[in-house]
Amino acid sequence: MSRRAKRAIIGTAVSVGAIGVLLGGAAVALNVINANRGPEGVVQEYLAHLANGDAAAATAMVPVPPDLEYIIDNDVFAADGVQHIVVGEVTSEVQDDSGMVSAEITLGDAEYTVFIAVSAGESDYGLLRTWVIDNPLVHPAQVWAIGSDEVTIAGSAQTLSPYFDGHNATFMMYPAIYPVTLESDSIYRSGDAQSLVVAPGRNGVVSLQASLTDDVKDEILAQVQDFVTACTEVPTNMDYDCPAKVKNKDLASLEVTTQVSDVAWIDEELLHFETDSATITILRNPTAAVPNPKPEEIVFEVYGTFTITGDVLEIDIDHAW
Repeated sequence: MSRRAKRAIIGTAVSVGAIGVLLGGAAVALNVINANRGPEGVVQEYLAHLANGDAAAATAMVPVPPDLEYIIDNDVFAADGVQHIVVGEVTSEVQDDSGMVSAEITLGDAEYTVFIAVSAGESDYGLLRTWVIDNPLVHPAQVWAIGSDEVTIAGSAQTLSPYFDGHNATFMMYPAIYPVTLESDSIYRSGDAQSLVVAPGRNGVVSLQASLTDDVKDEILAQVQDFVTACTEVPTNMDYDCPAKVKNKDLASLEVTTQVSDVAWIDEELLHFETDSATITILRNPTAAVPNPKPEEIVFEVYGTFTITGDVLEIDIDHAW
């Protein structure tokens, strides 16, 4: 073999060895990079969207499952009055192609730890490991209301479903503190406003109740006064709800001597009421046994219930005694 040929063989061997060393080094370097390429970054990016009120970007990163009722659009999540999370330390534990990321977050005055499951995604360029978040960070939030089925959640109008003596609905929402108001459709009810806290590890719940306005007392009082007056007139004095002694066809006179002047008690939940006292003075017709009957005062309170439909209030007298 000539000296030139030997030199060529040696050069080729050296080149192959060098390439092998380079490839081995590259493989070691890639393993080191992938080992350090943890899932914290993707979770921090996702939580940053939630902290910035960007629901659209968060949903694009981690789609939500179908067939649930969500309120996660930007119009709500970025609305005035919504308080978003503040992200703290993020750490992870990884085993093979899955892991769990824990993040410390603050919402309002409370601190929470959120746990987010991750899985290995498709490698960048077929080499570098990536991570994806398994499930979106959405939580159920219940809204309960008495007195109306119309609520506004961070500016978004929602209609609740009937439930016993009130209304309710459950929505899936991103963690935040949302302003919720109960809308009133009547002059006899005022609305309510509360904060709905949707946070990791707890179900958000808010209860709202429309309060009765002063117009309720005024209208009940007016209708009860009409009832008391009717109990002194013929033939309405025979009405079933009038005091027993008034329901007499053998009377010389009936007169309201003290009219009801106040609604003494109202049950806002059951819509019951009770008034103060009224007095009706009756005079019986003379008889052989009682030729000069004396006036008789009948003192009684009025008890009943009432209903409100829009701007119409109607009372139902239970009894008067």
